[in-house]
Amino acid sequence: MQLKPLDDRVVVEPMDAETTTAGGIVPHWREDGREIRFLTPDFQAFLSCDVTTSPTFHASAPKLLYRLPRGAQIGAFTPDFQRQLVPIPAGEGAPTTITVALNWVAELKKKR
Repeated sequence: MQLKPLDDRVVVEPMDAETTTAGGIVPHWREDGREIRFLTPDFQAFLSCDVTTSPTFHASAPKLLYRLPRGAQIGAFTPDFQRQLVPIPAGEGAPTTITVALNWVAELKKKR
C-alpha cells in the first residue's frame, strides 16, 4: 500500500481509498501502518486517521492533532510518530525568506 497526495486528497493505493474528503497534503504513514497523518491544504493543521488494513482497508474520520503557528514549516515526523520537528519562526520580525549560498567554499577562498 502506498500513500499518494492527489489534488489535495490523500489516497491509499492500490485500494484507491480516500482518508479524507476535506482534503489533505503531505501524508505520512506510521511505521506500524496503523495511522496516517497529513497536513490540511491551507497548511494550518495536522490531522490523523487511525487505519486498519485487514481484512479490508479502513481509515477512521480525520481528527485534529494540532494547529500550526503562523509561518511554521512542514517539518518531519519520527517513524513511530512520537515526535515531530516543526521549524517555527522566532517572533514577528522573523525573516520570511531563506538565502541559500551556493559555491560558498570557493567564495571563502577568494576572500583569504
